[in-house]
Amino acid sequence: MSLLARSWICLLTTGMVFWVFSMAMAEDPVFVPAKNDELLDEEFCTAVRTVIASLTNAARKCKLEGDARTEEIIRQGLAELNLPDKYRRRAIVLGLAVAFDQGQQLRQSVLTRRFWIKYESESENRARRKVMGTPTMNDRADLPQHFFIAGGLVALTNPEMAEATSILKEVTDANGGSGFSYVDMGANLAGIIYATELIRQPEIPPVFTEGFEIKTFVPDLSGLAEGVMLTELRNDFSLDAESRFKRVIQAIKDRVLNLPIYHKILGPRPASESASIK
Repeated sequence: MSLLARSWICLLTTGMVFWVFSMAMAEDPVFVPAKNDELLDEEFCTAVRTVIASLTNAARKCKLEGDARTEEIIRQGLAELNLPDKYRRRAIVLGLAVAFDQGQQLRQSVLTRRFWIKYESESENRARRKVMGTPTMNDRADLPQHFFIAGGLVALTNPEMAEATSILKEVTDANGGSGFSYVDMGANLAGIIYATELIRQPEIPPVFTEGFEIKTFVPDLSGLAEGVMLTELRNDFSLDAESRFKRVIQAIKDRVLNLPIYHKILGPRPASESASIK
């Protein structure tokens, strides 16, 4: 990677992260993050491992494929879990993140390794990946990972940091990789909102767990651009409030927040003008 490309990625990402946090401070309700020692507490880790084991067992028994497989694993895996109430919400979110993680990056990252290896041993990781099969969302195998891992980052940090990290990952992809995907970002944002509201609820609505349906939490992401490379992304982004990048991210959030489940929980929200990057 050239020095110029590195410099541009740094500037671009810094600007995006600054925007994420400024939007959060202006609009987002209070979210109380967990402390690292709480996330590594043995009783909490046991709760997360219980969730992962239940989801793995559900995957082992599941005969369905595609989107139906994702839904069945979650419904059966999260039904009748015996978890301490004080850990239940965050343990479910992190258990889903680990269970649907089909790669190794989060087990190796300096930011997440100490949590991931505490929640699942190497042998448990291998055994789970063998039985998970290929669960999908909107008929795509990559979207469950985006949805649940972004949600897991909410449980580890907060919604703003989860969003900023998701943007950083896509910006990295835009530099010679698969390109920035607004569809992937749509799944990330949907997962962040799902996890945030699950953690906030005094009582978890069954629709979040044993009644889970993809269409309840993931909007139509058609029309969103993929494979956007760094040069084009640079043209889309500026610190101007009306930049195309910001308008598209906000439009995706509106698609999620205007789903009926969030109208019920949060109340109606006016949608921004629909936008896409082509």
